[in-house]
Amino acid sequence: MTRSHPAGGVVPEVTAFVVGRNEIARLPIFLSHYRMLGVARFHYIDNGSTDGSTEYLQAQPDVDWLYQPATYGPDNLWGSRWQMAEIRKCCPDAWVLALDLDELLYLPLDVGIGEMADVMDAEGADLMKVNTVDCYPRGRLRGASMADCVWYDRPYSEAELKRHRLSRGQKLGRLRHRVFGMRNAYMAKSPLFRMNETVEPSGGLHYPAGRLRRSRFVGIIAHCKFP
Repeated sequence: MTRSHPAGGVVPEVTAFVVGRNEIARLPIFLSHYRMLGVARFHYIDNGSTDGSTEYLQAQPDVDWLYQPATYGPDNLWGSRWQMAEIRKCCPDAWVLALDLDELLYLPLDVGIGEMADVMDAEGADLMKVNTVDCYPRGRLRGASMADCVWYDRPYSEAELKRHRLSRGQKLGRLRHRVFGMRNAYMAKSPLFRMNETVEPSGGLHYPAGRLRRSRFVGIIAHCKFP
C-alpha cells in the first residue's frame, strides 16, 4: 500500500482499524482528524451500534464497515482480537493504526501520517511510542464533545512523583490521580506500527508484541474519554 511522493519516491499508506459501539457523537471529529492526518482508509468494526453509527459509517466512502455481534470484553481482549484479525487479513505487511474512538493522535513531526511512516522506515523502525494526555472540557462533562476537550493537567514533576510515591509512568497521569485516585496508570501506548507475521496483541493492542523496532520519535494522543 503506497502512493507517489512529490519528490518522486513512494510514501506508505496507513490504514486505521477501530472498534466502536454507539459512537455517533465522536465519529465526525474522529474521522475528520485522521483524514487531515492522511489516513488512507478506515476499517470500522461495529459491535452492535443502535445510535445511527451504522448508517453514518456506511455512507462514508473511505470506511469499510464490519459488523461484530460477539461480546466485547476480556474474552476478546476488549476488541483487539477483532482488530488483529482484520489487520492480518487486510494489511499483513503494511503500516497500520490501531485506535480507540476517544483518541486523537498528534505526530512529532509536521508531516502527514504516510510521511511519518516513511521517516520511520528510513530509520529502520516499525513502531512508534505515543504518550497519552487526558483532556477534558472547561465546563460540565454532560453535553460536551471531543472538540471541547482542550484542557489538560500539567505533568507531575519528579519531586511530585516522589512525594506521592508514584511511578515515572504516572508522570502524565495527574488527572487520573487527582480525580480518580489512580496510582499506577501507564500513560503510553503504541498505536502506529508496521504489521508483520510476528505481531500479537499485548495489553489489548496498546503494546503490540513481536519483532518490532521502536522509533526514536514519540507522538502524543489527546485522550478525550470523559464526554
